[in-house]
Amino acid sequence: MKRTLSVPSLTFLFLSRMLGGSVGVGVALTVLAQLQGSIGIRRELLVTVMIVLVLILAILIVKDWRTWRRLKQVAVDDRFLYVSDYADSEEVAVPLSDIMRVTQWRGRTLRPVTVYLRSPAKFGAHLQFQPKVGWGWAWQEDKVVQELRTLANLPTERLS
Repeated sequence: MKRTLSVPSLTFLFLSRMLGGSVGVGVALTVLAQLQGSIGIRRELLVTVMIVLVLILAILIVKDWRTWRRLKQVAVDDRFLYVSDYADSEEVAVPLSDIMRVTQWRGRTLRPVTVYLRSPAKFGAHLQFQPKVGWGWAWQEDKVVQELRTLANLPTERLS
């Protein structure tokens, strides 16, 4: 029976991060503009700080967008890993025997699982997805990582 391993959608998470960052930069720029007249900050310094804030926001938005585009929707059954984009693309079935390694970023809010394949599939030689949220510590791997290793008959990886 096919089970979905990834979260249904991350649109809300990434859009809220972008909106929150934009609002934060807008408030910071407004406060700086108001303070400039009252405490006598030089206009050149104010413009430089404003440009730096906008550049930092742009860099964070691009980084989030790239991460968001890289994540796939993933399901699994006894023989295959089913992978698709969130944009309603066709679903690709990857045999579990093609899985070479499974890892996960740890210690962060977003902890995507990366599945490395022996031969490239439609989406590349490795696939990333955000697993469904389960209870656990930020430094621990999600249960789905061990489950994929077991299904693909891979040895368990240990932290060193």
